[in-house]
Amino acid sequence: MKFYGVYHIPSSSLFPFIRAGSTYYDFNSPPKRAKHKDPLPPRLFESKRLAKRYITEYCKGIRSNGEEQFGAFYTPPFGPPRKVEDFTIVTLSIRMSNV
Repeated sequence: MKFYGVYHIPSSSLFPFIRAGSTYYDFNSPPKRAKHKDPLPPRLFESKRLAKRYITEYCKGIRSNGEEQFGAFYTPPFGPPRKVEDFTIVTLSIRMSNV
């Protein structure tokens, strides 16, 4: 199976799969997983197009629905600015095995 992931070049890590609030994730200060010692699995995308759109949305900041004419607006991220140039799309191959 072939999927796509978002690679953050400065931190040399893949964007992790997190349950909610993925636009809040900060590569400069990742959350600590006290219960688990394993790293977070990568977030998978079905196409390059979806991964590219995710990078764009993430770099814009936190998306909120509002009463504005066009529906959604963005709150800039706190901390260092998020730059599209810091991300690239990588191909991930997943192989299933019965261990």
